[in-house]
Amino acid sequence: MAFIRNETEHNWKQSIEQVDKSSHSDPNAYAVTHLEWDADVNFQTRSIHAKAKYDIKLGLKSTDEIRLDSSSSLIIHSITDSESCKMNYSLSTCDLSKPHLGRCLSIIIPSSLRTSALGKTLQIVIEYETTEGCSALQWLPSSQTAGGKYP
Repeated sequence: MAFIRNETEHNWKQSIEQVDKSSHSDPNAYAVTHLEWDADVNFQTRSIHAKAKYDIKLGLKSTDEIRLDSSSSLIIHSITDSESCKMNYSLSTCDLSKPHLGRCLSIIIPSSLRTSALGKTLQIVIEYETTEGCSALQWLPSSQTAGGKYP
């Protein structure tokens, strides 16, 4: 759902403007520094219902949105900040000329935080559900598992 980069040793002042053509994200504007993931896996429906809590450090480059990579089969239930306030977001359609990129999840940074948040960490909580067509999961029949009994 998102790229994750180790922020421990990264120095924003030495950052070189780079573009990752394999992602919708902008590593020059922000970096995911921590992910807390709580998930319920349902083998019968072949889906995962999860809550992902991201710590995102905003860089020196000003931005009005956080863009994360998303699967075309993802269902977003809610996106909130650390105080459970709903955040506005949009989910693009898949660009058929670049299907490997999936969809872009754009989360709008509230205007009250845009200028004062540079260099600070913003927490975003995304509650979502996958569907059977999710490309990041492979649901094997019992016969293909180690014990041959369970999925």
